[in-house]
Amino acid sequence: MGDINNWRPIGGTQWSTMELSVSFNKWSSVSKIYQTCGRLEDARFYPDHCYPFIQSEHLRADPIRFQIICRFADLLCAEGRCAKARSIIESEIQSVSNHNHGKLAKALRRLKVSLVDVDIAEGKYDQASLNVEWLKQQFIRVPSPDISDQWLHVRAIVASARLLHSQCRLQDILREWEKVLLLLKQYSDTFKPEGVFYSLGQLSVSLARIQSAYFTDNDRSIASETWRADARQIFDKGCAVLVHEIINYWVPILPKTVIPDILSRLESAEPS
Repeated sequence: MGDINNWRPIGGTQWSTMELSVSFNKWSSVSKIYQTCGRLEDARFYPDHCYPFIQSEHLRADPIRFQIICRFADLLCAEGRCAKARSIIESEIQSVSNHNHGKLAKALRRLKVSLVDVDIAEGKYDQASLNVEWLKQQFIRVPSPDISDQWLHVRAIVASARLLHSQCRLQDILREWEKVLLLLKQYSDTFKPEGVFYSLGQLSVSLARIQSAYFTDNDRSIASETWRADARQIFDKGCAVLVHEIINYWVPILPKTVIPDILSRLESAEPS
Protein backbone atom coordinates (compact mmCIF):
# COMPACT_ATOMS: atom_id res chain seq x y z
CA MET A 1 0.00 0.00 0.00
CA GLY A 2 2.84 2.38 0.86
CA ASP A 3 4.40 1.98 -2.59
CA ILE A 4 1.10 2.99 -4.19
CA ASN A 5 0.69 6.00 -1.90
CA ASN A 6 4.22 7.26 -2.60
CA TRP A 7 4.19 6.79 -6.37
CA ARG A 8 5.03 10.24 -7.75
CA PRO A 9 6.69 11.67 -10.85
CA ILE A 10 10.48 11.83 -10.44
CA GLY A 11 12.29 15.15 -10.52
CA GLY A 12 9.18 17.23 -11.20
CA THR A 13 8.56 15.52 -14.54
CA GLN A 14 5.04 14.92 -15.79
CA TRP A 15 3.59 11.44 -15.71
CA SER A 16 3.12 9.78 -19.06
CA THR A 17 -0.37 8.66 -20.09
CA MET A 18 0.61 5.06 -19.35
CA GLU A 19 1.87 5.96 -15.86
CA LEU A 20 -1.32 7.86 -15.14
CA SER A 21 -3.48 4.98 -16.33
CA VAL A 22 -1.55 2.38 -14.32
CA SER A 23 -1.57 4.61 -11.25
CA PHE A 24 -5.27 5.18 -11.03
CA ASN A 25 -5.99 1.54 -11.89
CA LYS A 26 -3.95 0.61 -8.82
CA TRP A 27 -5.60 3.28 -6.68
CA SER A 28 -9.03 2.13 -7.88
CA SER A 29 -8.29 -1.48 -6.95
CA VAL A 30 -7.12 -0.59 -3.45
CA SER A 31 -10.16 1.64 -2.94
CA LYS A 32 -12.45 -1.24 -3.92
CA ILE A 33 -10.79 -3.53 -1.36
CA TYR A 34 -11.37 -1.06 1.46
CA GLN A 35 -14.92 -0.32 0.31
CA THR A 36 -15.79 -4.03 0.24
CA CYS A 37 -14.70 -4.24 3.90
CA GLY A 38 -16.79 -1.22 4.84
CA ARG A 39 -13.71 0.90 5.59
CA LEU A 40 -15.22 3.86 3.78
CA GLU A 41 -12.82 6.57 4.97
CA ASP A 42 -9.86 4.52 3.76
CA ALA A 43 -11.71 3.76 0.53
CA ARG A 44 -12.28 7.46 -0.07
CA PHE A 45 -8.59 8.32 0.45
CA TYR A 46 -7.54 6.74 -2.86
CA PRO A 47 -9.97 8.43 -5.29
CA ASP A 48 -9.46 11.65 -3.34
CA HIS A 49 -5.70 11.17 -3.71
CA CYS A 50 -5.73 10.50 -7.44
CA TYR A 51 -8.53 12.87 -8.50
CA PRO A 52 -6.15 15.75 -9.37
CA PHE A 53 -4.14 13.40 -11.60
CA ILE A 54 -7.04 12.11 -13.71
CA GLN A 55 -8.00 15.40 -15.33
CA SER A 56 -5.62 14.76 -18.23
CA GLU A 57 -7.33 15.10 -21.61
CA HIS A 58 -5.69 11.82 -22.64
CA LEU A 59 -7.75 10.01 -20.00
CA ARG A 60 -11.09 11.77 -20.17
CA ALA A 61 -12.85 8.96 -22.07
CA ASP A 62 -11.32 6.16 -19.99
CA PRO A 63 -14.21 4.22 -18.36
CA ILE A 64 -12.15 3.44 -15.25
CA ARG A 65 -11.73 7.18 -14.74
CA PHE A 66 -15.52 7.58 -14.48
CA GLN A 67 -15.74 4.61 -12.12
CA ILE A 68 -13.24 6.32 -9.81
CA ILE A 69 -15.04 9.65 -9.98
CA CYS A 70 -18.44 8.12 -9.24
CA ARG A 71 -17.05 6.00 -6.42
CA PHE A 72 -15.48 9.15 -4.98
CA ALA A 73 -18.82 10.98 -5.20
CA ASP A 74 -20.71 8.04 -3.66
CA LEU A 75 -18.31 7.93 -0.71
CA LEU A 76 -18.54 11.70 -0.22
CA CYS A 77 -22.34 11.47 -0.29
CA ALA A 78 -22.29 8.70 2.33
CA GLU A 79 -20.18 10.99 4.55
CA GLY A 80 -22.70 13.82 4.12
CA ARG A 81 -20.33 15.89 1.95
CA CYS A 82 -22.97 16.32 -0.72
CA ALA A 83 -21.91 19.74 -1.98
CA LYS A 84 -18.47 18.45 -2.98
CA ALA A 85 -19.99 15.31 -4.51
CA ARG A 86 -22.41 17.40 -6.56
CA SER A 87 -19.67 19.74 -7.75
CA ILE A 88 -17.57 16.82 -9.02
CA ILE A 89 -20.46 15.01 -10.71
CA GLU A 90 -22.02 18.04 -12.38
CA SER A 91 -18.66 19.11 -13.77
CA GLU A 92 -18.21 15.68 -15.33
CA ILE A 93 -21.78 15.56 -16.67
CA GLN A 94 -21.19 18.87 -18.40
CA SER A 95 -18.06 17.47 -20.03
CA VAL A 96 -19.78 14.38 -21.51
CA SER A 97 -23.41 15.42 -22.02
CA ASN A 98 -22.76 16.45 -25.64
CA HIS A 99 -21.05 13.13 -26.44
CA ASN A 100 -23.75 10.66 -25.46
CA HIS A 101 -22.52 7.61 -27.35
CA GLY A 102 -20.55 4.43 -26.73
CA LYS A 103 -18.48 4.43 -23.54
CA LEU A 104 -19.44 8.01 -22.79
CA ALA A 105 -23.13 7.04 -22.82
CA LYS A 106 -22.48 4.59 -19.99
CA ALA A 107 -20.34 7.19 -18.23
CA LEU A 108 -23.27 9.61 -18.33
CA ARG A 109 -25.63 6.95 -16.91
CA ARG A 110 -23.13 6.24 -14.16
CA LEU A 111 -22.79 9.92 -13.28
CA LYS A 112 -26.56 10.46 -13.25
CA VAL A 113 -27.11 7.50 -10.91
CA SER A 114 -24.62 8.97 -8.44
CA LEU A 115 -26.22 12.40 -8.83
CA VAL A 116 -29.68 11.06 -7.91
CA ASP A 117 -28.37 9.85 -4.55
CA VAL A 118 -26.95 13.32 -3.92
CA ASP A 119 -30.27 14.92 -4.96
CA ILE A 120 -32.18 12.76 -2.48
CA ALA A 121 -29.66 13.33 0.31
CA GLU A 122 -30.02 17.10 -0.18
CA GLY A 123 -33.82 16.94 -0.37
CA LYS A 124 -33.88 18.15 -3.99
CA TYR A 125 -36.73 15.82 -4.91
CA ASP A 126 -37.91 17.58 -8.08
CA GLN A 127 -34.42 17.42 -9.54
CA ALA A 128 -34.10 13.79 -8.41
CA SER A 129 -37.40 12.94 -10.14
CA LEU A 130 -36.18 14.41 -13.42
CA ASN A 131 -32.93 12.44 -13.24
CA VAL A 132 -34.73 9.20 -12.32
CA GLU A 133 -37.10 9.52 -15.27
CA TRP A 134 -34.16 10.23 -17.58
CA LEU A 135 -32.40 7.11 -16.32
CA LYS A 136 -35.49 4.93 -16.75
CA GLN A 137 -35.72 6.00 -20.38
CA GLN A 138 -32.03 5.30 -20.91
CA PHE A 139 -32.23 1.75 -19.58
CA ILE A 140 -35.14 0.99 -21.92
CA ARG A 141 -32.58 1.56 -24.69
CA VAL A 142 -30.09 -0.94 -23.20
CA PRO A 143 -31.62 -4.28 -24.27
CA SER A 144 -28.75 -6.49 -23.08
CA PRO A 145 -27.12 -4.71 -20.13
CA ASP A 146 -23.70 -5.90 -18.97
CA ILE A 147 -22.91 -6.31 -15.28
CA SER A 148 -22.12 -2.65 -14.67
CA ASP A 149 -25.33 -1.52 -16.39
CA GLN A 150 -27.31 -4.06 -14.36
CA TRP A 151 -25.91 -2.48 -11.20
CA LEU A 152 -26.73 0.99 -12.47
CA HIS A 153 -30.25 -0.05 -13.47
CA VAL A 154 -31.01 -1.53 -10.05
CA ARG A 155 -29.52 1.52 -8.34
CA ALA A 156 -31.72 3.80 -10.44
CA ILE A 157 -34.92 1.96 -9.48
CA VAL A 158 -33.84 1.77 -5.83
CA ALA A 159 -33.31 5.54 -5.94
CA SER A 160 -36.76 5.93 -7.50
CA ALA A 161 -38.33 3.92 -4.64
CA ARG A 162 -36.39 5.92 -2.05
CA LEU A 163 -37.56 9.13 -3.68
CA LEU A 164 -41.19 8.01 -3.47
CA HIS A 165 -40.70 7.31 0.22
CA SER A 166 -39.28 10.80 0.72
CA GLN A 167 -42.42 12.14 -0.96
CA CYS A 168 -44.71 9.91 1.18
CA ARG A 169 -46.24 8.33 -1.95
CA LEU A 170 -46.88 5.15 -0.02
CA GLN A 171 -48.87 3.10 -2.55
CA ASP A 172 -46.41 3.92 -5.31
CA ILE A 173 -43.55 2.81 -3.03
CA LEU A 174 -44.88 -0.74 -2.86
CA ARG A 175 -45.08 -0.99 -6.65
CA GLU A 176 -41.60 0.47 -7.13
CA TRP A 177 -39.98 -1.92 -4.65
CA GLU A 178 -41.71 -4.78 -6.44
CA LYS A 179 -39.93 -3.60 -9.59
CA VAL A 180 -36.62 -3.71 -7.69
CA LEU A 181 -37.25 -7.27 -6.51
CA LEU A 182 -38.18 -8.34 -10.04
CA LEU A 183 -34.98 -6.78 -11.39
CA LEU A 184 -32.93 -8.68 -8.81
CA LYS A 185 -34.46 -11.90 -10.12
CA GLN A 186 -33.95 -10.83 -13.73
CA TYR A 187 -30.28 -10.09 -13.02
CA SER A 188 -29.80 -13.16 -10.82
CA ASP A 189 -26.32 -13.85 -12.22
CA THR A 190 -25.18 -10.49 -10.83
CA PHE A 191 -27.15 -10.15 -7.59
CA LYS A 192 -27.60 -12.49 -4.67
CA PRO A 193 -31.26 -13.48 -4.30
CA GLU A 194 -31.16 -12.16 -0.73
CA GLY A 195 -28.51 -9.45 -0.60
CA VAL A 196 -28.43 -5.85 0.58
CA PHE A 197 -30.87 -4.60 -2.08
CA TYR A 198 -33.31 -7.37 -1.17
CA SER A 199 -33.00 -6.48 2.52
CA LEU A 200 -33.52 -2.79 1.78
CA GLY A 201 -36.60 -3.64 -0.29
CA GLN A 202 -38.19 -5.81 2.40
CA LEU A 203 -37.55 -3.28 5.17
CA SER A 204 -38.86 -0.41 3.03
CA VAL A 205 -42.02 -2.34 2.13
CA SER A 206 -42.56 -3.12 5.80
CA LEU A 207 -42.22 0.57 6.72
CA ALA A 208 -44.49 1.65 3.85
CA ARG A 209 -47.21 -0.80 4.94
CA ILE A 210 -47.12 0.47 8.52
CA GLN A 211 -47.14 4.12 7.47
CA SER A 212 -49.91 3.51 4.94
CA ALA A 213 -52.10 1.99 7.63
CA TYR A 214 -51.47 4.91 9.99
CA PHE A 215 -51.92 7.65 7.41
CA THR A 216 -55.24 6.18 6.28
CA ASP A 217 -56.36 5.79 9.93
CA ASN A 218 -56.84 2.11 9.23
CA ASP A 219 -56.53 1.03 12.87
CA ARG A 220 -58.62 -2.04 12.18
CA SER A 221 -56.02 -3.16 9.65
CA ILE A 222 -53.19 -2.65 12.16
CA ALA A 223 -55.08 -4.61 14.79
CA SER A 224 -55.61 -7.54 12.41
CA GLU A 225 -53.57 -10.62 13.32
CA THR A 226 -53.09 -11.37 9.62
CA TRP A 227 -51.78 -7.86 8.96
CA ARG A 228 -49.37 -8.10 11.90
CA ALA A 229 -48.14 -11.51 10.77
CA ASP A 230 -47.57 -10.31 7.20
CA ALA A 231 -45.77 -7.16 8.32
CA ARG A 232 -43.60 -9.15 10.70
CA GLN A 233 -42.71 -11.69 8.01
CA ILE A 234 -41.60 -8.95 5.61
CA PHE A 235 -39.57 -7.27 8.36
CA ASP A 236 -37.94 -10.55 9.41
CA LYS A 237 -36.90 -11.30 5.82
CA GLY A 238 -35.11 -7.97 5.59
CA CYS A 239 -33.41 -8.31 8.97
CA ALA A 240 -32.30 -11.89 8.30
CA VAL A 241 -30.08 -10.65 5.47
CA LEU A 242 -28.42 -8.08 7.73
CA VAL A 243 -27.74 -10.77 10.34
CA HIS A 244 -26.53 -13.59 8.11
CA GLU A 245 -25.01 -11.95 5.02
CA ILE A 246 -21.81 -9.94 4.60
CA ILE A 247 -23.01 -6.39 4.09
CA ASN A 248 -22.37 -5.00 0.62
CA TYR A 249 -20.90 -1.49 0.61
CA TRP A 250 -20.82 -0.93 -3.15
CA VAL A 251 -23.50 1.71 -2.68
CA PRO A 252 -22.12 3.08 0.59
CA ILE A 253 -25.01 5.38 1.47
CA LEU A 254 -27.38 2.38 1.75
CA PRO A 255 -25.74 0.46 4.64
CA LYS A 256 -24.24 3.58 6.22
CA THR A 257 -27.31 5.85 6.28
CA VAL A 258 -30.43 4.59 4.51
CA ILE A 259 -30.87 1.17 6.14
CA PRO A 260 -30.16 2.43 9.71
CA ASP A 261 -32.67 5.24 9.11
CA ILE A 262 -35.34 2.78 7.96
CA LEU A 263 -34.71 0.53 10.98
CA SER A 264 -35.02 3.54 13.28
CA ARG A 265 -38.27 4.62 11.64
CA LEU A 266 -39.62 1.08 11.83
CA GLU A 267 -38.85 0.97 15.54
CA SER A 268 -40.65 4.24 16.19
CA ALA A 269 -43.59 3.33 13.91
CA GLU A 270 -44.11 -0.20 15.23
CA PRO A 271 -47.61 -0.51 16.66
CA SER A 272 -47.70 -1.51 20.33
